[in-house]
Amino acid sequence: MNRNRSQILAAVVIVAAVLCHRAAAQDVPPAAPSPDYKLLAAMSACADMACLDGYRQHVGDQKLAKIVYYEKWILLQHAKAAAEGLLRNLPQSELEQSQLMTLADWHEDATTPRQVTAALAEIYENWPRSIADAVLAFPQFLPAYIRYGVLARKDVHSDYTGNEERVCHADPAAFQAAFDRVDRRMQSELRKFVFNPEKCRAIFFSESN
Repeated sequence: MNRNRSQILAAVVIVAAVLCHRAAAQDVPPAAPSPDYKLLAAMSACADMACLDGYRQHVGDQKLAKIVYYEKWILLQHAKAAAEGLLRNLPQSELEQSQLMTLADWHEDATTPRQVTAALAEIYENWPRSIADAVLAFPQFLPAYIRYGVLARKDVHSDYTGNEERVCHADPAAFQAAFDRVDRRMQSELRKFVFNPEKCRAIFFSESN
């Protein structure tokens, strides 16, 4: 009798361990795929929309690839669809932000260092201004644009807040209303480290200023 009870208890422990392992595995999000730098470099080097659109089907769900695609589109021709695409693909995690921050770095699997630096650096340098222009055209994205400031301050080379001042001054009341819609805890962090919405004044400044 005791032997049967021990066997039952052992089986229960094994089943519980298996279930806990499965639950833990479900809680861990899948690792984000590494950026395809060959694709990014190729898109950034395009001289016209015909070239750029030739790569569209390869972008898929890669966040950084979408950013490069829409920003290059804007550099080639200003289009509202491209502006909206940028706003729909703002970085939302530290991983996505870190990938954006290293966009202009040399990557061994892409192409020659000079080509990568020249083409992708233009994407990286113009992006903060482009998303500011985009949110002025699509103010419904203001809360998302403002929330991005928490991640933006991790990049000392990005003039996000300098452009944010321009956005705020364009319509202070709308900007304040959008800021008030952000989670209160995040509002506190933004006010302390990133931006003063009442004065439309940056707190965090990039090294380029």
